[in-house]
This record gives sequence, structure tokens and C-alpha cells, in this order.
Amino acid sequence: MINKNKAEVNKLKNIINDALESFDNSELNVYLKDGKVYVAMEEKLLFKTGSSAIDKRGKEAIIKLGKILEKNTDTEILIEGHTDNTGPDKYNWKLSTERALSVVDILTKHTKIKPERITASGRGMHKPVASNKTDAGKQKNRRIEIILVPKLDSLYKIMNEK
Repeated sequence: MINKNKAEVNKLKNIINDALESFDNSELNVYLKDGKVYVAMEEKLLFKTGSSAIDKRGKEAIIKLGKILEKNTDTEILIEGHTDNTGPDKYNWKLSTERALSVVDILTKHTKIKPERITASGRGMHKPVASNKTDAGKQKNRRIEIILVPKLDSLYKIMNEK
């Protein structure tokens, strides 16, 4: 069951990579971590600095990803918004949450993904992936991460039966 789950996660990662190959690695990155598929979208693909309004190209990427996720109903979708450390903490929490909600809005309006599969959260500046001491680092930290978590209901049932 565990090996089957790993194979499914790898398959999903490859499908997403193929579907989003038209986007540059500096805009979007798909990778595996802790048994989950991460789709990290950089600010330059999605937003202007300090904004939660998603640009046309970002919307296109989110819709493409959403069309794949429509078919993968055994996957929970966690959308995390992130900021750099510029500005007050409260502002960054709010902005990161608004950015995550902008992605939710696109997914629920332009795909058939059921809202109960989606969780949105703002992480503010508290999970940087690069140093906030440089402009390049700050740019990397202003991002959306879409984390695809396989449902493990059947695995838990088997484990609890023993």
C-alpha cells in the first residue's frame, strides 16, 4: 500500500511537470518532499509586489494545474501564501493569506475541484526559502506553494485493523 502510494505521488508529480513545462523554472518548480508534491510559484509569475491580484500568466498556470487536480480526487490541496520580511508582521500575514485565497478563487471558479478538498493559509514571512538580506532572496520568499497531499484513508484503515 505504501509503495503504491509513493508510485501515485511520483506519477502525479510527473503529470504536473509535463503539463506546466511551458513555465520557466525561475517561475515555477515542482518537487517531492515528505511524500507530498509541492508546486512552488514565484511572485514574478503571480503577483506584483505588495499585491494579491494574480497576473494573467499566473492564472493560466493555476488553471492548468487545477485541470489536472480535477482528475486526481484522492489528493487534498493545501495552498500556502508566503511573503518576505518587508513591512509589519500583521501586514505580511494578511497579504500572504489574501494571496492564498486568490489562488482558491481561481481554482473554484475555473475548475470542478470541490472546495472541501482545498485548505488555504497564510504563512507570512515565517517560512523563508532564501535569505531576506538580498533582493533576490526576498523575491524567492514571495511565493505561493500548492502542496498536494494524498489521502491515506485506506492505509489508515488497514493499519487500524491490525
